[in-house]
Amino acid sequence: MGYKAWRLLISALVGVAVLTVGSSAFAAYARSRFDPTAFFGDGFFQVSDGCLSLNGSYKATSGVVAIQTSCSVGLARAEFDVIDGLDFAHVIYNPVAPDFDPIFNVVFEAGRLVGVDSDLFGPMSSNTCGGNLCDYAWFLEWESGQFDPVYLSQICTAGDGSCTPDQFDPRVFTADIVTFTNVPEPATLGLILGALGAGWMARRRKIAV
Repeated sequence: MGYKAWRLLISALVGVAVLTVGSSAFAAYARSRFDPTAFFGDGFFQVSDGCLSLNGSYKATSGVVAIQTSCSVGLARAEFDVIDGLDFAHVIYNPVAPDFDPIFNVVFEAGRLVGVDSDLFGPMSSNTCGGNLCDYAWFLEWESGQFDPVYLSQICTAGDGSCTPDQFDPRVFTADIVTFTNVPEPATLGLILGALGAGWMARRRKIAV
């Protein structure tokens, strides 16, 4: 890679570092992956710096830990699929700001988020769907415990008689294989990949010349 390509790559990575430091109030993003047969996907929780010293289970109000108010946890994004026979729904929940309100308990191990208890996040609409699952909006709910299940509830939004309008069906699917892992902030990860891509393109351009 030539000097100009290296300079472009380094400049982009410096920009990533500046943005990361500028948003250091939030130390990490924790991915909650749930993966049973008919309902599977990911939730991404934003975790603040104030949580880094925690170890144990803590009560929270709207995602803010009661005994350490500098610690807050909110759902930044969720994406999941539902499959029921030939019917399917693909749902992306991408709120403008992280959703803290439903969270009433969080669990940490050495500052790492490993469990969440919440009320319902939602409603969430399908991005793509097929069959009867197009007639519903969706809600997610996390529960900490031995298996840390994630529950999916639905409410009928159809007006064509395929289901009863506004009928709420709680916990129609349960994901009981759930893992929490720390991941980069989605925007930061995109910038890093973009910087690497820019360096590669610059190198390719030089070779072509």
